[in-house]
Parts: sequence; structure tokens; C-alpha cells
Amino acid sequence: MKRFGESWGAPICDPEHGVPLRETPVGEDCIRCGQPIEEGDQGVSLPYIGFEGEPPEIHYHLDCFLDSTLGPFVNDHRRKP
Repeated sequence: MKRFGESWGAPICDPEHGVPLRETPVGEDCIRCGQPIEEGDQGVSLPYIGFEGEPPEIHYHLDCFLDSTLGPFVNDHRRKP
């Protein structure tokens, strides 16, 4: 896992924990909501082992990642009704 964007205050954002910071993948789609990642967004990128021709990483906006792991506790303005 790699993170991108400004720190959101979680242990994952602390350099001591060894989670690498990567460049924000501007223009790549979030795997959860389908909307593009924009400059200034926060989130995570995960390695993806899929089929030939598919991306080596998938990206989530921070709120989309939290929603996918914790349930619908996050008010995500990106998701279409």
C-alpha cells in the first residue's frame, strides 16, 4: 500500500510506519466511485494482480477507501445516487 496527498493524521501517514508516500495519481480513476483522482486529493494506491493489460495498481480516494473497509460511515459527495 502507498498513500498520496496531505497527511490526514492517521498512523499510516507517519513516516516511522514505513508506508510510502507516492505522487498523487492525477487523472486515474478511483476504483470505488469511478471518478478521477484530482490534484489535492488524499488516498491510497494498492498493488493489483489482475488480467493482462490491467493496471498494476488501483487507487482509492481516502473517503472511498474508508467506505469500502468500514462501511457507509463516510459522506461521499462523489458517488452518484
